[in-house]
Amino acid sequence: MAHTRASGESAGLRSRPRGRGRARRGDERLAAQDGELVRRRRPRRSRRCGRCGHQPADGRCVVHPETWGGSEWQAVAAFIAIFVAGPIAFWQAHEARKVRLDQSRPYVIVDFEFRDFLVYLKIQNIGKTMARDVRIKFDQPLTSTLANPGFTKSRLLREPIPMLAPGRSVSLLFDSFPDRYERRKKFPMDHTVTIEYDDDRGTPYTDPPYPLDLDAYVGASSDPKGLAELVREVEKIRHEMKSWTDEGRGLLVKGVDRKAAREAEARSYWRAEDRETLREQGLSAMLRGRARRYARRRGWAA
Repeated sequence: MAHTRASGESAGLRSRPRGRGRARRGDERLAAQDGELVRRRRPRRSRRCGRCGHQPADGRCVVHPETWGGSEWQAVAAFIAIFVAGPIAFWQAHEARKVRLDQSRPYVIVDFEFRDFLVYLKIQNIGKTMARDVRIKFDQPLTSTLANPGFTKSRLLREPIPMLAPGRSVSLLFDSFPDRYERRKKFPMDHTVTIEYDDDRGTPYTDPPYPLDLDAYVGASSDPKGLAELVREVEKIRHEMKSWTDEGRGLLVKGVDRKAAREAEARSYWRAEDRETLREQGLSAMLRGRARRYARRRGWAA
């Protein structure tokens, strides 16, 4: 009986369940491929996270960063770079486009221009492109102490200006500064101007209204003429002297025969006189007149 039990226990130790033995031996299998033995392992089950119970594919929990490796931190850094640098790059591109459009747009201004004691309204396009349909509006009607100021006859302030090229300016006589200052109680010294215009692509622009105040120039003096004005005057003299030459290096000299010029003028006068006499008095009267002139010229008659 005892022998049987012992033999049974020894048999139980020797004969283990087939499933366990197969699981222990199943980690390694031999497979023949191309005449060679290749050892193939079963994939080992990944461990579960001890905190949240999540079973990741590679043993690294996405919820707990302390289990991450270098690739995970690189992915996080790339995401942060895209999330932060993307809006910054978009903002920089938007600002660069805005600056480029501002630099290439037309820009029309109206300002005072002083020529000695006279004040002019100067309309100028200081932008880089053409301005079309320029509309200029003042907060109150323009008045002047002059009898015939330039802005009353011009259509530039009453109708849209069809085109104003880059750098082009137009000046209109506005008033006399001393007279206007003396009568400033009747004639206003400041105006507010609003300018609207389009560019060559049809984009409308409306600049904010800004003041034009003559009181700001009280006691000021105009800039003295300098080198730029001297250069302009020399250019005028050069162009004038160029018209005196005959496509050569010297001056074109034109002699005038005063006697011949007087005789030509007299002949023109007497021809007109003969035509008038022929029309009113007839042919005989015209011939008698010519005979009298010929006799006086020869000294035959007084």
